[in-house]
Amino acid sequence: MSLKKLLLAAVALTAASAWAQAPLGTITSVNGVATVTTGTTGTAITVGAPIMNGARVITTSTGSVSFRLNNGCTLTVPPGHAVTVLADRTCE
Repeated sequence: MSLKKLLLAAVALTAASAWAQAPLGTITSVNGVATVTTGTTGTAITVGAPIMNGARVITTSTGSVSFRLNNGCTLTVPPGHAVTVLADRTCE
């Protein structure tokens, strides 16, 4: 297989795996400062942002975040806490 074909196959596989993971829910409110990390990447949380499987939601001592999962659960991360969102998460 030529290098060009190998690179195209690698790009197609990477794109397919990125599309394969559907969001588990959506951020509904953010107060103060909060971040979400996936792997080694952290970003500021914004309302409407998707929540992906394995995302870690972290709030500062003055921040809080609420999100709604596709299964109907609404969760709030209070100030100074962190939660890892997993696909098998229940409302409890």
